[in-house]
Amino acid sequence: MVKEAHDYEFILRMLLKYRDGNPHYSATNLTQAERDQLAALNYTLPAASQDPTNNEVDRVQGRLYDDESFLQYLIHLEAEYGIASYL
Repeated sequence: MVKEAHDYEFILRMLLKYRDGNPHYSATNLTQAERDQLAALNYTLPAASQDPTNNEVDRVQGRLYDDESFLQYLIHLEAEYGIASYL
């Protein structure tokens, strides 16, 4: 789950860079290394227009928020029950 949250955080940063760069909605706003990392995550940027990109930003932000909320809840439970390690 931590890796998933890390991956979604990277995807979100790339989506915002893709959307907000100059020119807008252009893969050229990302470096080749960033595009390669997206490919390694098996992620494809949405169509080069406002609606699909904004919908995808909302989806990824929602998923990232859910992952972070779960991890915070898990940390809270660990503290509440005195769990210091999974080992």
